[in-house]
Amino acid sequence: MSSVRAELEQGRGPIGSQSGYDVRGKDPLSNEERFGDSVAGAMQSDTGSLGAAEEGRGVVTRYITVEVAGSLTSLASGGQSAKWSVAQNADAIFQPSQADRGFSDVVGKCDLQSAVLHTMEVETIQSNFPCSVGVNITGVSGQSTSREGHKYAMIVTSDTRWSGSKKLVEVDDMTNNEYLRKYPGMTPDKISSAGIVTVPGEAYVFVDANHPIIEMLSVNAQALQVNITEADMIDGRWYKVESQVVKDCAELLDKQLLQHLPIVNLKDFTVTAERLGKVAWDRCEEVTEGLVGDKRLDPLVERMMQKVNKLTVQLKVQYRFM
Repeated sequence: MSSVRAELEQGRGPIGSQSGYDVRGKDPLSNEERFGDSVAGAMQSDTGSLGAAEEGRGVVTRYITVEVAGSLTSLASGGQSAKWSVAQNADAIFQPSQADRGFSDVVGKCDLQSAVLHTMEVETIQSNFPCSVGVNITGVSGQSTSREGHKYAMIVTSDTRWSGSKKLVEVDDMTNNEYLRKYPGMTPDKISSAGIVTVPGEAYVFVDANHPIIEMLSVNAQALQVNITEADMIDGRWYKVESQVVKDCAELLDKQLLQHLPIVNLKDFTVTAERLGKVAWDRCEEVTEGLVGDKRLDPLVERMMQKVNKLTVQLKVQYRFM
C-alpha cells in the first residue's frame, strides 16, 4: 500500500461522504428491502474474491454413528440430557483426507469451526428405550415438537427400529451458495475486518475492491447516492470508504445474509438426547402405566429402571469449506 499514505492527503473524498448518504435513514424504499435485493441480485454476477478456493473441491461426506446408552437411573444422575460429542476426535472425523476430491493440498488444515453444511440425513434409528426420546443435533433446527412445545431435530419413539433416508438439513438457497462461492472465508466474524484497513484518527477506512461491501455499494449506488465507478482505486485494489458506511453495510449484510448461512462448528459437533417433554429420565409413572401397587418398590419397575437402554442413530453428513 505504498500510495495509501499519499491518498490521505489528496484525491476525492471517501465513498459515503456525499450529503445524500444515509443507510439507516427512513425513505419510501426501506434499507432492509434495498440491501436484501442487492445481496440477492448481486450474487448473480461474477466477480473476484479475496481468496478463491481450489477449483473442483467437492463435498465432504462422513457417516457418523451416534450411540447414547444407559439405564434410566444412571442417565437421571447425569442430568436432564445425555450428550454424545466428537470432543477431541473432531479432526480425525471431519478433516478432509486424500480420498476427498480436491482437498489434497489442505489435508488436515481446513477450518472445522466454519464448515458449510450441505445436507444431513438420518439413515438408521434403533432404540430399546421404554419411552420416547427427543434428539437434538448440531446444525439441525427443531423440526419436531413435543406436546409441551419443546423442539427437537427428531423424536424417537420407544422400541424403534427404522432404516431408510430422511433429510434433516438440505441447503438449496442459490443466493447463499453464490455468496459462499464468491467470497470463500468471508464468515460473519471476518466481515468487518478481513480486507479492511483502518487509518488511525481518520473517519474512513480502505476496503478491498473484492469485498462484499463494495458489491453492496455498487448495486445500491443510486439509492445511496454513491458512485463507485468515479471513486479512486488505490494501488489497483483499495477503495476509500467512510467508516460509518462500512459499519452500517457490515451490520446489514450480517443481519440479512450471513446469519442465515449454513455455517456449522464441526469442532463441537454434538448430539443430545432427553426424555420427551424434558421430564426426568427416572420418572417411573411414564414408563410403568398399568402396574399396580407402589411402583418404586415393585421389582418389575426396579428392573425396568436399571436395565441398560441404547439409542443408535446413523447420520450422513455432507459439508464444504469456505
